[in-house]
Amino acid sequence: MNIVPFPPKAKAVSDIECETEQAVLGACFRRPEMLDEILSICPAAEFIHAPHAAIAHCIHEARASSLPITPLVVATKLTSDTAFIEAGGKAYLEAMEGAAPAGGIIALARNLVDMRLRREAGEAAKVTQEALGDPGCGIMEAMRPVLDMADHAAEVLGKREAVSITDTADAMLREAQDRAAGRTALAATTGLTKLDEAIGGLQGGDLVVYSGRPGMGKSALLMSTALRAAIQGRPVICFSLEMTASRLLQRVGCDLHYDQNTASPLSYSWFRNGTADHEQIAQLGTALKALPDTLRLVDNGSLTIQEIAAMSRAFAARYSTMGVVVIDYLQKVTAGDRYRGNRVQEVTEISGAAKALAMRLKWPVVVGAQLNRGVESREEKRPNLTDLRESGAIEQDADAVIGLFRPAYYVEKRKPALGKADSCWPAWELEYEAVKNQLDLLVMKNRNGAEDSLSVFCDMRASAIRDFRPRGV
Repeated sequence: MNIVPFPPKAKAVSDIECETEQAVLGACFRRPEMLDEILSICPAAEFIHAPHAAIAHCIHEARASSLPITPLVVATKLTSDTAFIEAGGKAYLEAMEGAAPAGGIIALARNLVDMRLRREAGEAAKVTQEALGDPGCGIMEAMRPVLDMADHAAEVLGKREAVSITDTADAMLREAQDRAAGRTALAATTGLTKLDEAIGGLQGGDLVVYSGRPGMGKSALLMSTALRAAIQGRPVICFSLEMTASRLLQRVGCDLHYDQNTASPLSYSWFRNGTADHEQIAQLGTALKALPDTLRLVDNGSLTIQEIAAMSRAFAARYSTMGVVVIDYLQKVTAGDRYRGNRVQEVTEISGAAKALAMRLKWPVVVGAQLNRGVESREEKRPNLTDLRESGAIEQDADAVIGLFRPAYYVEKRKPALGKADSCWPAWELEYEAVKNQLDLLVMKNRNGAEDSLSVFCDMRASAIRDFRPRGV
C-alpha cells in the first residue's frame, strides 16, 4: 500500500504505519463526504510521522473553522512547517489525494488507531518489565504503565461508534420485560428501603456519593451498603484506602451479629483495642461465617484510580450479573501524574474516572467523599452540595449525592464535663437520648428523582445502620 514515497521518518514508525497515515490523510481530500467520520476516529494525535502530524493538525483546524479541506488550503497554512516542506509540500498532498483508496477508508482509520494502541501497549510493557526488575519498585507501581494503558485503550475503543438506537431500544425493552417478570432485579440495594425508594436503588452505570464530615458514619454506611448488596447476591468489590481489611471485618462482623443480639451488641472498638473477651471473639467468628462469598475487600492506601478501575474490571469479568464497586473514600485515591500537585484537578480526574468506570462496567460505583471544614464553622451543621471538598466535579459527575448528618456527634461534644454531677446533665441526657441512634440522609442531588431527606436508625458501636429501630433497642 506504499502510495507515495515518504521522507526520512522517526525510527519507531514502520513503513506500514506511514503508508496507512498517507491513505487516511489522502482520503480526507478525496472523500470530503467522509471527512467528519474519519476525523472522529482519527484525531490529529494519532499521526506520528512529523509531516503527517502537521497535516492532520491543519485539517482538524480547517474543519473547525469551516474551511474547505483541499491541498491548497492545507499547503497555504503550512508554508513555514519544515517537516511539511521537506516532504514535498503541496505536491506531496496532491500525490496522497490522487493515490488514496476509494473504499475501505473507515477500516484503514480504525487500523491506524489499533496500530497506535499496540505500539503504546508495547512501550508500556517494556517500562513495566524494566520496573519489575528493580527490587525497590513495588509490583503495583511497576504495573502502573500497563494499567494506565489498559484504561486508555478501553476509553479509545469504547468511543469508536455511536450506539444504534434500534439495538439499544430492543435491549432496553427486553430488560424491562425481564424486570417486570421478576427475572432480574431492578437495581442493587443499599440495604435501606427509604434510600432505595429515594434514588431508585443502585443502578448500573450510576456514580453514588456518600458525603459527610468525619464521624458522620460514611465508612459505616459504605460497608453496610457493600454487605447488603452482597447478601442480595451481588458481587461486590470494596476498596478501603483508610482501614485495613481486618478493621473492616471487625465492623462487618459486628453488623452481621447485630440483628440477632440487639440487647447485647458487639462493639468493633473492643476488637480494635484488644478488650474483647473469649466469648465476644467467638460471637464475632460465628457472625462472620454468614459473610457472603461474593464480597471482596482491597485494603491499600496508595491505589490510583487507574489501578482501582483495572482491578474492578478484572473482578467484574468473573461475573455475568451486575455487581457493585465501593470506594472509601474518594479524596484518599491517588491521582495520575498528569495533575500531580493540583488537588482540584486531581479530584476532578478521580471523580470523572469513577463515573467512567461505572459507565464502562454498567455497575454502580459508590464512593465516600469528605466535606470541607466550612461545615464546622456554621451554626447549622447539616451539609449541602457546596460543602463537597476540593472539587465541584464530584457534584457534576455524581448521579446521586447523599449527605450524612448524625446529630448525636455534635451533642456528644457538649457533654457536661462533670458528668451526672453537673446540673446540666439531665437536660443534656434527654437531648442525647432523643438523637443517639439517628442518622439523617440528605439526598442533595438525585439525577433519577427528587431531592429528599430521610432518617434511619444507626448504632455506631456496632457499625449497624437500619431502616427502623430493631426490637430490644
